[in-house]
Amino acid sequence: MSSIKKIALVVLSLIVVLVLVLAGAIKKIESNMEALRTLPLEQIDIGSIENGTCTGSFSSFPVAAEVQVTVEGQAIREIELVKHNHGVSIK
Repeated sequence: MSSIKKIALVVLSLIVVLVLVLAGAIKKIESNMEALRTLPLEQIDIGSIENGTCTGSFSSFPVAAEVQVTVEGQAIREIELVKHNHGVSIK
């Protein structure tokens, strides 16, 4: 086998592996995004939370977020988005 054919075979093999890896990653992202869309949200009794600032975070590849919530007088006064990473939108 000539060296050009060997190089072409290696390049083709690398392309096939890359395509398979990307397909797997896209499938994982789509699965996580669907799980996020159907994620049940917990109801919180705001009256039971003392005044102050609470930090919360959530992560599910490719999305991650961190917030700080300020509570005063049994009401949310401020929500600050501290960190937000997101992937490319897949539709």
